[in-house]
Amino acid sequence: MMSDGEKTIGVSGGNNQILPNADTAIQHIYVGDDAVAQALNAQITPVANSSVDARLLTMNSFSFSLPENPMHEIIRKTEIAFAEKRLKEHNILCLTGEEGVGLTTLLAQFARTHSENCVSYFYDGFERIRLEPEIMEKSIVEQLSWFVNGVNYNKIPYCKIADIYSNVIRKLKQIDKPLYFVFDGFDKVPAENFDGIKRILGNLLWAKARFIFTGNPTNILNFFSKNASLKYYHNEVMCFGEADVKEYFRSFKAGLDELHLVKLYEITRGNAHRMAVISQKFMSEDQFEHLMTSGITGESDLYDEDLRKIIHTEGSFVKELFALFTYAEFPLTLSMISCVFGKKEEDIMTTINEYSAFIVKKSEICKLKSEGFRKYLNERLVDFRQSVELKLIKVLENGDNSMKYSSYIPAIYKSLNQTDKLINYLNSDNIHRIFVNRQSQAALNLQCDYGYAACRDVEEKYMSNIFQFALTKSTSREIENNELWDNEIEALLAVDKFEQALVLAQNIYLLEERLKAFLLIARKKKEMKASDYDVVNENIHQLIKLIDFENIPNKGIELAKLLMPFDYEAAVKIIDDISKKYNTSFNSDHIYTLLSLSANEDKDSDMSCNFDLVSSKIQDDTMRSFAKAAKSLFANDSVEYVLRELDKLPKDSQKLHLLMFWLPEHKNAKNVGKAVLVALKLIMAESNVEMPKAKVLNSFCESIKFMDEDSARKAMVYLDSMKESIKFPTFDYVDLKLTIIGAIKGVLPQDSLKLLEDLYLYIDELQDASVRLTCLSKLLGRFEYLGNKRKLEVEMLSTVDLTHSIRKGFKDLLRQTAYHNKVVEGPIKALVCNYRSLVDEMIAEMNTSVNKSRAYSYAAKQYLKQEDETCVKLQVFFNFLSKTQCLYDRMRPLETLASKLLYTEKIVGNKHLEAVKNNFSYYKEIENPANKAVSLMCIYIWVKKNFTDDEFAGEIRSLMLESWNSIDILASKIGAGFFMAKNLSKVSMDEACEMIDQCESLKERSMLASSSSIEAYRQSLDLYAISLSYLIRAKLCDTVCLKTFASDIKPIVSPCEEIGLWGNIALEYYVQNDEQMFHMICNQHFPASYDCFSVQVQKSVIYQNSPALFLWSQEAFFKLLANYDDEIFVNECIRRAAQFVICKNIFLMSSDLEYKDYKLSFIEYTRLLALLEHSTDEYTFYHVVNIIGKSLKVTNVDDPLSIDQKELVIGDAQRIVEQKLPTQSGIQHDGYKLICLAALDNARKTYTSKDKGLWIDKISSIKNKADEAFLYFSIAPFFSKQSDMKEFFEKGISLSESLSSIYDKEKRLDMSISECMENKLGSLVPEIANSAMQSLRINGSLQDHKDLVDMVYQHKPELAEQLVKSLDQDPARLCYKNKLLQHIHSMNKISKATKKMDTISSLNKEEQIRFFNKQLEQLLLGKGQVLSVQKVFSLAIQHIFQTNVSEAKAAIIYLMETVYKKQVLSSNQKELMLNIHQTIRSNFKIALSLGARTKERLMQIDKIICENPVRAAKAANCIELLMQWYQRLFYNTLYILDVQLQPEDLEYIKLLSNINSDLKICILVNKSVSRPADYKDKWKEISSGIMEPVQISLLSYKNDENEMPLKKGCWICNDVDEDLYEGRALDSVKDVPEEMKPSEIQKNIMFYNKYVYNGARRLEGKEVQVETFMLE
Repeated sequence: MMSDGEKTIGVSGGNNQILPNADTAIQHIYVGDDAVAQALNAQITPVANSSVDARLLTMNSFSFSLPENPMHEIIRKTEIAFAEKRLKEHNILCLTGEEGVGLTTLLAQFARTHSENCVSYFYDGFERIRLEPEIMEKSIVEQLSWFVNGVNYNKIPYCKIADIYSNVIRKLKQIDKPLYFVFDGFDKVPAENFDGIKRILGNLLWAKARFIFTGNPTNILNFFSKNASLKYYHNEVMCFGEADVKEYFRSFKAGLDELHLVKLYEITRGNAHRMAVISQKFMSEDQFEHLMTSGITGESDLYDEDLRKIIHTEGSFVKELFALFTYAEFPLTLSMISCVFGKKEEDIMTTINEYSAFIVKKSEICKLKSEGFRKYLNERLVDFRQSVELKLIKVLENGDNSMKYSSYIPAIYKSLNQTDKLINYLNSDNIHRIFVNRQSQAALNLQCDYGYAACRDVEEKYMSNIFQFALTKSTSREIENNELWDNEIEALLAVDKFEQALVLAQNIYLLEERLKAFLLIARKKKEMKASDYDVVNENIHQLIKLIDFENIPNKGIELAKLLMPFDYEAAVKIIDDISKKYNTSFNSDHIYTLLSLSANEDKDSDMSCNFDLVSSKIQDDTMRSFAKAAKSLFANDSVEYVLRELDKLPKDSQKLHLLMFWLPEHKNAKNVGKAVLVALKLIMAESNVEMPKAKVLNSFCESIKFMDEDSARKAMVYLDSMKESIKFPTFDYVDLKLTIIGAIKGVLPQDSLKLLEDLYLYIDELQDASVRLTCLSKLLGRFEYLGNKRKLEVEMLSTVDLTHSIRKGFKDLLRQTAYHNKVVEGPIKALVCNYRSLVDEMIAEMNTSVNKSRAYSYAAKQYLKQEDETCVKLQVFFNFLSKTQCLYDRMRPLETLASKLLYTEKIVGNKHLEAVKNNFSYYKEIENPANKAVSLMCIYIWVKKNFTDDEFAGEIRSLMLESWNSIDILASKIGAGFFMAKNLSKVSMDEACEMIDQCESLKERSMLASSSSIEAYRQSLDLYAISLSYLIRAKLCDTVCLKTFASDIKPIVSPCEEIGLWGNIALEYYVQNDEQMFHMICNQHFPASYDCFSVQVQKSVIYQNSPALFLWSQEAFFKLLANYDDEIFVNECIRRAAQFVICKNIFLMSSDLEYKDYKLSFIEYTRLLALLEHSTDEYTFYHVVNIIGKSLKVTNVDDPLSIDQKELVIGDAQRIVEQKLPTQSGIQHDGYKLICLAALDNARKTYTSKDKGLWIDKISSIKNKADEAFLYFSIAPFFSKQSDMKEFFEKGISLSESLSSIYDKEKRLDMSISECMENKLGSLVPEIANSAMQSLRINGSLQDHKDLVDMVYQHKPELAEQLVKSLDQDPARLCYKNKLLQHIHSMNKISKATKKMDTISSLNKEEQIRFFNKQLEQLLLGKGQVLSVQKVFSLAIQHIFQTNVSEAKAAIIYLMETVYKKQVLSSNQKELMLNIHQTIRSNFKIALSLGARTKERLMQIDKIICENPVRAAKAANCIELLMQWYQRLFYNTLYILDVQLQPEDLEYIKLLSNINSDLKICILVNKSVSRPADYKDKWKEISSGIMEPVQISLLSYKNDENEMPLKKGCWICNDVDEDLYEGRALDSVKDVPEEMKPSEIQKNIMFYNKYVYNGARRLEGKEVQVETFMLE
């Protein structure tokens, strides 16, 4: 309780008292969503329009929700002081108390007490508008604007918290007070509003922010991330004490005696609300006496008498009127009330006046006077709620109200349980309209949440509707992923545009992406103002608290890497948390690899993989900056100081991480040996079996050479004790040993020699010949660094002998292995710098020209990576490059060189410049314009930095810009442009700024505003095309559907995208045997020439459409391919075409087809043979001929082959195989030929035991063990007897197990497992699997183990688990065990879900994605069961609703595939298929709209994709009717009054000018539709040769140009000479024209003349303006 002195009675006015002219500033009454729009487009408070002195304003003045001060109140000073005290120690204070205790008033008092540093927001539980995220954010931003800027609050128009966030940080740095936030009424927020409010509150967590909420902490804390680590305090507010109550009532009535005061306390019980009711109702003289004698007690209902007055009236009107005031969630105008009850406004006012004690009318808004009474009635008038809401919804459903009250209508339908109406209201057209009107993603999400929740309980009935809500929400989630273009922030930072970068970063939606952006900005600390860096630092530390790093492990590691230089402890904690959580499944090797700065390690050993230069440069640049930051960590400090700092860290793992950063960059530091010894101790103590210790040790053991002998010997003791745990992986172990040998050769020379001898013996005893070869190559490559070379040659080991061993080992390996590239990679990497001739020898021995070319490509790249920059000779690099055979193999080395030149400081001599000039043609031939532009940019910067006056720079720059300008895909162009700008700043700030400006301009022109919106668009477009494909398959696609698709995509997709889409659609008609439609689409959409595209796009388009191009015209297809001197590209196109001919399903073409029989017709066989005639790829032969052989063995019942046709196919195929195999560029033995001929032979007959000997001889003639094993596995299934088949499998297995190369051995054993499972020889699998697992022991990666486990799991899950458990006996691979068990556990869950579908909820998101991918794959392959549509729908819909559309795609297609298959089986899913298609089409429009940045773009999208395809077809007919009407009249003047004429509609106006070149056209249109410049630009584009100018007049209200004064439209033709008029009424050109009466024509002509020619300036009492211009 409080003493009397602690409270004060204040008699002060509400907010409005400091705004004396506020009422006069309100010019319009806004209701419904107009109120939302008004609140967002103007200041919520009318301060700006008032004459009040701004110096009198406070933050309270801008809080529209802050309750007015009561005339009499008790100021709770003690509670306010208590709150202040608690908020010094806690972030959040939650206040609760009994109903009416006065929590709202207390919070209002707190806000007024801290009017200079308190943001307040109050929700009364009734006005739903206050829960709109945009309204709430606008109010908060306005208050913060005053907090930041004071009297200059209105000079900067902030819209979002993100816009002002940085300025708030700066302000908080200047003051020593916290920033308070007061929120009332947020403990019971409706579920549909929760996410929007949570997002806002999550953006307010400044370090000095403190929050007061009313409500239970459990509910309140749900608004904040658990990672925010916010401290909260819960306090219950008590009622007023007796002294407070007595003092309060004395302020009303002087002279009250003690008995009266005691009675008042008994009645009110100190409850603030009861005190207010008593003071309002009973303090007049007569009422007070009544109160004192009435018998009212503390338990009495104080509103009982008032309620009786309402309830006991005759009829229902008064009761329902009060119910309307109680339950309506928006302001009620008199006219609205009149409409609801169907009564005149005067009658309504009579009733209101009669009950004026309860109701007030102010500025056309009628409401209850007391919020307390409203809360009371909320519980008492429940019986009348339904009837009044029914009346209310009838009014809201009609006319303009339907959209005007979109924020409220769904809630009323929900309250009335009118699900049908709710669903009907939230149709796709309305949802889009609401989104366009509100321009709010939050509003869109809210409608989806309403609809989805309403449908879920009656899923079967509302299937199409639920799908609409789920898909729309899924697409919206995709947009929220990432709002940034890669490198945009870094480009801005590079040109010192810090403020712009800060704003951009603050506006990023995803917290982790926002953190990444601020970490990038933080790198520029030295160039930034201190206040700017404070902003960045505050953001970083707040975001660290908010992000749940454990749930984004890969992203978390990336962020920790960036965070390391700024907050080491926070970074290490992130790493530790992730490692701890994912110790069974997360690849912690990745963590340690990153953190040990082994970024220079070559991770690109796969020579065949593609390379994206732009993204690789981003990673390279990140790693370089990271290494640089690590180098500067304790850069100038002594080793002793570093070690002291190290001791302050709580965990050994953290200390080790820091040394892993510091040591590699301080190898030469004085006394570095001390740090090395500490690191060795820490590694010894490290219990993490997953740590790649050899790799970590290798990063700093070189520093041993700086130790004294004693220290070096201590180090060697540590290293020797770890020798068993560091032997694997073998390559890491050998690298470490070579580093140690080189490091101790000076300090411990004898130990060095002994280690070298031991290492050689160790390598010589390695069982895997390929590993042994690589290790010997490593030894030779580093030989001269291991000691005195001459001495070593004499005493230890001759390099001649070593070279001989390598040559011999290499040749032996090639004779028994198939994967020559894997054999050669290690030796090339080790020898490329010092033994190039040996590298040439090795490559010359390889089995195919393709492999040789790839090996030279690898050699060129490795030369740049391995050679010291001071020793690099660029001509050596180009010599390797010249020996490659195709552009694919030159691309990556060229990009590696470009990257090297961009960052190098040592490759600078003239000889290097000459080498680049002489070989510059290689860069000119790069086909991908983005990669080409970026590569040229790197070289341009190198030349500009090092050869300032050389004219070569100008040539490079011209080609660079030309390449960038030729990038076809806008997103790629913008991304590459920002990356180039970032780097160009190094040599020219002007050029960098110019590039940024161009990228920003492209963004403005782009239909889509962000990179994430592009992904949503791509996914939605893909789904739209897939949905159309299903309609075609089901024969449900009519002309309207097809034309609608064409008109939807034409203005939006790029030309190359359009060709691809139509190519796939054409194929669907081909599969349906609709040759006419197939050829019509191909003729319409395939270009005669592809020269307009870049070479890369040409190839992409041709490859994508190769099946359709081939089927359209074989001759033209092969002629087209002949234009490209690119064997790989041609073969890939042929293979893709063959795949489609075989499977006839575009969904199955993303991977290799199964080797099984397919239903093929005679014409399809001949097409496959035609493709083989033109192929030079041995794998295509193997792939296609095997399928031909299998398919010929099975009769195609739908289209069987005759005996003659079958023999013709086999004979022709044999002829082609004999002629073409072996191919010139392929393997030169007959292995593939033998398999292909056997497959064809098997189509006639199966082999018997008599054939075994012949085949054993044929296979033995191959003379390559790996290939022999391959043949045994391939030929075995052709034998009829199981025993013969088993014998051949066993021969293949025996050969596989004898292979010296573990990689080949593992691949062949994998193949044997697959073939045994396929051919019912599962009994062989366990032994093979164990052998395969053993083969992985030496150097198998985690992924290798996973691949093996996955294959075995398909055969027998329990065997897979046994294999993994066997790792217990193998310390070298114990680190993989838990991860593999977790992998199996995950597969078990998925497998269980496929059998028991209701367990899908137990799967995490990634498992659900895998589940749906698997279900879809099985269904497409014809293996999966076609479940009921209802079951599949229930499975998929929750996943779709809760997941981004890119991740939900498999579930969506799985659902569509199921519905399609059921339609084929039973023909009962037509309606659902059509509804799904229409939903997906609408979603495509939503995706575009979500990505649009401006209202103009939204309107453009709305125009392009009209809401209804039938309406679109109808619009085309309407335009045709108009043209026919005018042609009949042919008058010389046409007046057009059009409500919403778009610039695109000028196409139709041009048609009129074509009909009559002398026609004078005068148009009047609403100005809000478009700008004059847009009309002029469009006319300029289409009107070449039009003689007669067109006059356009734009009509608008002067004070609101967004309103439309012109409500109705028409076309009126006038023959001036004959004074004839004829008209058609229509609001826009696509409406149905209706005949007009002469009086209507005259009225519209007068209207036109009045405003266009006569200058009239008022319409409907409002001032209007007209702007007229000519289109010439």
